[in-house]
Amino acid sequence: MVNKLLFYVMRNYSIVFSFFFIGLTLAQADLYAQQTQVVRDVGVRTGLELDYEFKNSFSFSSLIDVRTFYNSTKIESNVVESGLNYEISSHFDLSAQIRYVRNRKKDGFFYHDLRNDFDLKFNTKFGDGFKLKYRMRYQKRYANLMTFSRYKYDKSDNVVDFRNKVQLEYKFNKKNKVYLGFELFREYELYRRPHFNKYRITVGDKVKLNSNVLEVGLMYDREWSQTEPFHFFVLNLYYEFSFKKK
Repeated sequence: MVNKLLFYVMRNYSIVFSFFFIGLTLAQADLYAQQTQVVRDVGVRTGLELDYEFKNSFSFSSLIDVRTFYNSTKIESNVVESGLNYEISSHFDLSAQIRYVRNRKKDGFFYHDLRNDFDLKFNTKFGDGFKLKYRMRYQKRYANLMTFSRYKYDKSDNVVDFRNKVQLEYKFNKKNKVYLGFELFREYELYRRPHFNKYRITVGDKVKLNSNVLEVGLMYDREWSQTEPFHFFVLNLYYEFSFKKK
C-alpha cells in the first residue's frame, strides 16, 4: 500500500516537486553564502490525521506530524494535536484544539511547548464546484511550559496569535479537490505592540482515496515588516483516515 501511494504521488505531482526543488536550490544559495542571517529556507511537513465524525454534529480529530528545516536536513519540530469540532449549521463551525510541540530553538536544543486553539469557521458553495472557506483562529502558545531542564518557564514567553485564513476550493472531479489559501498572522506578546508578523500562501490538492484523503501541497511563509524578511518554502504531505459513526 505504501509503495502504491508513493508511486501515485510521484506520478501525479511532478510539478509540485519541481517547484519544491527549485526552492531548495534557492535556499542553498543563502545557507552557504557568506551571510550572518539566513533569509531563505526549505522544509517538509508530513503526517497522519485521524478524523472521526459522530452523529450529533460533533467530530474528533487527531494529528501527528514531523517538520523539517535547514534544506530539510534537520528536524524542526514534532507535533501531536487533538481537537473537537461542532457543526452549528451547514455554513458555520466551532472547534477547539490542544497541541503539544517538541520544538527546536535557536540554541539547537529541543523544548516542549503547549498550544491551544479556538476556531470560528465559515464556508459557502457557489458556482459549479467552488467553495469559499474562512477561519478565524485564536491561538495561545505556552513556550517551554513542559520543559523541565535547561530552561526556566517564564510567562513572558507566552504569545497570542490571531490568524485569519481564506481558502478557495474547487472540486475538479470526484477524486480531486484543488485549493488556494491565504493566511495572515497578528501577534500579541509582552512588551510589544500587536503587530502583523507573517503571512502564508498555500496551494495543493486533496485526493479522495475511498473514505480517506491524501493531501499534497506547497506552502510559502514570509515574515511581515522586516528589513530582511525570512522566506520559508514547504512541501506538505498528509494522509487522513476518516471514519463515521453508523
